[in-house]
Amino acid sequence: MTCLIQKSLRVDADNGFTHGHFEGHPIVPGAVSLKWMLETLAEALNLPKLERFRIRNFKCLQELPPPCEVTITVYQRREHVYSLELHRGEQRIASVEVDYPMST
Repeated sequence: MTCLIQKSLRVDADNGFTHGHFEGHPIVPGAVSLKWMLETLAEALNLPKLERFRIRNFKCLQELPPPCEVTITVYQRREHVYSLELHRGEQRIASVEVDYPMST
């Protein structure tokens, strides 16, 4: 596997997307962590956004309570197949495999 990009991101407590998720115990929604990872893949590929892609094996392994610092890493596993990971320190929080571009 080849590492294409590694990006740090600060997750503030007052971010808007944790309000109501969950009251008294805010955590970053899995959909938000997936969005961050997909945006990082687009950045690694020098694209404004991804289109025509397939998500495989999206896993949220741990809760992500703010505030915290996370690292997103994008690996190219083989041609058109990417592995994305989100870590807090040494702890893997979420991962996903993406096919891009998606074959027809």
